[in-house]
Amino acid sequence: MLLPTLAMGGELKFSGLVFGDYYHFTSAEDSTIENQNGFWIRRIYLTFDSDISEEFSARVRFEMNTPYGFEKAGELIPFVKDAYLNYKISGQSIMFGIISSPTFELIEEEWGKRYLEKTPDDLYKIGSSREFGIGAKGGYGIFKYYAVVGNGEGEKSEYNRNKKGMLSLAIEPMEGLTFEVYGDWWDRLGEKDKRTGHVFLAYKNEYMGFGASYTQQQTQGGHSNPDKWSNLRIASVYLRVKFMGNFGVVLRYDRSFDKNGNVLSQSYVYFPSDTSFHFILAAFEFSPVKNVFLSPNVEVVKSDDSNLKPTVISRFTVFYKF
Repeated sequence: MLLPTLAMGGELKFSGLVFGDYYHFTSAEDSTIENQNGFWIRRIYLTFDSDISEEFSARVRFEMNTPYGFEKAGELIPFVKDAYLNYKISGQSIMFGIISSPTFELIEEEWGKRYLEKTPDDLYKIGSSREFGIGAKGGYGIFKYYAVVGNGEGEKSEYNRNKKGMLSLAIEPMEGLTFEVYGDWWDRLGEKDKRTGHVFLAYKNEYMGFGASYTQQQTQGGHSNPDKWSNLRIASVYLRVKFMGNFGVVLRYDRSFDKNGNVLSQSYVYFPSDTSFHFILAAFEFSPVKNVFLSPNVEVVKSDDSNLKPTVISRFTVFYKF
C-alpha cells in the first residue's frame, strides 16, 4: 500500500501482517496449563518504509502481541520493532538503528513458516531477532555476508558499556541451495559472556523446502568461575511441501540436548526448563487466496524425564498479510 508522497520526496509504503490461533493445551505437566484454551494473536506488524533517495531509505515497524499468561486478561500494547536508516552503496547496505540481527534472519527467511513457529535459535532464546546498533549487509556473486555490532539487548535500550558482535557468512552455490556459518560474541557484565555459533543448510524450490541446523551456545561461569563455560546445543530439521497449488504440509523436529532455563520466558508454548527435550511440529495449511493462510497444526514437547507428561498444543492458526 502506498501513502501520499512525502513533502521531502519519496513514497511512504505501508504494510502489515497478523497471525493468531485458537489454541488448546491438550496435555501438559502443569495442571494450571492443561486444558487451557482460547484465542490469541501472536503477532501484529505495522510497517512504514520510505525511499528517501536513491541511496537512503528508512523503516519504522511496530509490533504488538496478546500478553501470554492465564492469571488475568491483558491488552495488546505496541512497541517499536524496527527503526533504522539504510544507506546503499555499490550493492551493499549500511544500516543504523534498531535493525534485524543476523542470528537467525537467514534461517527464518528459508524456513518461511514464522506464523507456525519461531526458528530454533529464536524459540529457545539463543538470541534476539533485533539489535540496536550498526550493520553491514551485502554480497558478491554466490557469497553473502551480514555483520552487526550492537548493544546486545535486542530492541531494548543499553544500560552498560558492553557490546555484542555478530557475523553471518553464506554461500549459494546453485539456485535454491544455501549454506550458512554464523558466530557471535556477547561481552556481558560479571564475566558471564556468551558465544554462539551455528551451521545451517537449506534447499528450496517452487514445491518444497528442506533445512537442517545445529546451534551451540556457551555461557561463561561468572566471577567465581570465569574459565568454566556451560553448553547449550540444539539441532533442528524441517520439511515443507506444497501441492495442488493451495495446500501444504509442514513437518519439523528439534532436539535440545541440554537443559535451558531461558525457555521459561518463552510465550505461547510450554517447555521443561530443567531437562533436555524433543519438539515436534506438524501442520496442514490451506491458502484460499494470496497472502491468507489457514492451518490446523499441533506442537508436541517431550521431556527426556520420563516422569513428566508431554505438552501437546492443538491449534487452528490464521495468518494474513496486507
